[in-house]
Amino acid sequence: MTLRLRPALVGALAAGCFLTAGSAHASWPSWGGNTSHSMTAQQPLLAPLAVSWKFAGKPPNKGDNRSGIITEGSNLYFGSGNVLYAVDRDTGELKWQQPPAGTGAENSASELTASPAVSGNVVVAPALDGTVTAYNTADGSQLWVFKALKPVRGAPVIVGPVTYFGSDDYNLYAVETAHGTLVWKIKLSDTVSTPIAYQDGQIYVATGDMRLWCINAETQKMRWAGRVNAPVLNIAPVIDGTRAYEAAGTTMSSFLLTNGERRTITMSPSTPIAQATKGNTGPIGMENSDRRPMEDVTTTPLITENNWYVADRTGRFYCYSRAGREVWSMPLDGRMLAAPVITAPSRDGRQELYISTNKGMIYGVDANKGTLDWTYRMEPARGITPRYSYYAFRTPLVVDGNRLYALSDDGILACFAPDAPDSDGPTLTLPRPSRGGSVNGAPPITFSAYLWDEGSGINPETIRVALDGAEVQPDPERYDKKTLDRHGFVYDPIKRTVTYTYQSEAAVKGIAAPVKVLPPGRHEVLVSAADYLGNTSELKWTFIADPTLPKPEVVKREKKTTGPNQGQNSGMMAPGGPGGGQQQPGGTMMNPGGPGRGGGFGRPGGN
Repeated sequence: MTLRLRPALVGALAAGCFLTAGSAHASWPSWGGNTSHSMTAQQPLLAPLAVSWKFAGKPPNKGDNRSGIITEGSNLYFGSGNVLYAVDRDTGELKWQQPPAGTGAENSASELTASPAVSGNVVVAPALDGTVTAYNTADGSQLWVFKALKPVRGAPVIVGPVTYFGSDDYNLYAVETAHGTLVWKIKLSDTVSTPIAYQDGQIYVATGDMRLWCINAETQKMRWAGRVNAPVLNIAPVIDGTRAYEAAGTTMSSFLLTNGERRTITMSPSTPIAQATKGNTGPIGMENSDRRPMEDVTTTPLITENNWYVADRTGRFYCYSRAGREVWSMPLDGRMLAAPVITAPSRDGRQELYISTNKGMIYGVDANKGTLDWTYRMEPARGITPRYSYYAFRTPLVVDGNRLYALSDDGILACFAPDAPDSDGPTLTLPRPSRGGSVNGAPPITFSAYLWDEGSGINPETIRVALDGAEVQPDPERYDKKTLDRHGFVYDPIKRTVTYTYQSEAAVKGIAAPVKVLPPGRHEVLVSAADYLGNTSELKWTFIADPTLPKPEVVKREKKTTGPNQGQNSGMMAPGGPGGGQQQPGGTMMNPGGPGRGGGFGRPGGN
């Protein structure tokens, strides 16, 4: 169902004000945007954006949604769990779903395993039981079913009258798009679990034994087969110009389309031309000094005329020159599981990269400069069990018709637009110490608040913290660096908290110095923040410093630190915050779990 999440949004949808001249329908008919997997939109779309609408699909049974989004005309198609949906791409209104809601098939059908593909009046979707099913785009009626011997995990591609896909049964299949009749099948050397690429009569397919195959679609003969340096189970080939690209491990292999001649370049981040920064308050803008060597690539690469864009399993996103030299890079909040997408140039030549992570984060990044333009934390779906505090993005974002579409593991499809209304400021709540509460005035004293914004997202550069009217500066280190030597407030976009620990100079620097105690009496804390459209909110509260209360325990300084995304839970549940206190139970998104007792934060929301 379509979610109406903000009062301003409801009125705007009713008035139809989203149908602007810039939202002319384009097309993203298959995984990667086209048969060559260019991941490139036909229109410019600059960040920041705001939520236009959300649609709640059926959550997958095992918590990971491996289907994806495609568009054609006014329709948007996506899978979630075992259901294929067709919705209006401008309003999110449901047109049809298969299996139909409330039927036995809705519970018994096999899980969808990859993005669908559409051409004309046919949309096809692969499933875990090896079936590929075709539906009529107008009403969702079933046209045909073809069954492979084992699961079909890679997205199919439709080229005119023929649909191509691979399977775990080692076969590459070609079937008639209109009727589902087998045209031919070819036995390859291993499983096919990545999307099929096609260009100029040639099919490009990666297999689990580290091979890339080029097969003539008409003669079914192998033109060439080449080796890559590591397994490519989730990384698809990309066709650009005269070469086919396949990222594997820390290398980029490119094959000449005519004869398969291979050229392999090791991507080295050791001598970057420039580092991506923007201020010192955002989670990405703060460059961490603990740089580690690049590790294995986790996504299909984005190939442009001058650069490659990839991410590795440490949670870092890279821009490389065609020679394999780092142009810029940035740490992310979590790891990328889906390929990045890039927009067409705007009038001033700007191109926007849109990327996502396994911790429910979406970013807009200037493709040339590597500067952060926008960050958004996706809110989890309500009413599902178990409910986690964030859900991963496993399939690529889609940019089409002046809109950005994102599908997360909980089955939520979100549409973002530059003209979506957002007149509400961020939500700030759960002050700590509590309103009117009492603490001993001796340090360390931790002040915190919980903040989030569902419209356009919290702009980290606008967060402000003050104690008794004195501004507190942001800490220079990233929030996920494990250290007790903090010198200011810390914003954690995953836990959705801002924290400041008031402590003496001696505690911070490890020197002999007088302990600065808050004088007895009432004190005031202020936390304020704005979203990316400039809507501001603030949370102001007072507490009492009472020297007769027990002093807080001083935690000993530790020398060991960790870099970005080290020592973190890579799953969907957000770990508890610092401190040894007992965490209070989590609540709902509108009534998040409270802070831990006697120490760290409770995890907002979820279980």
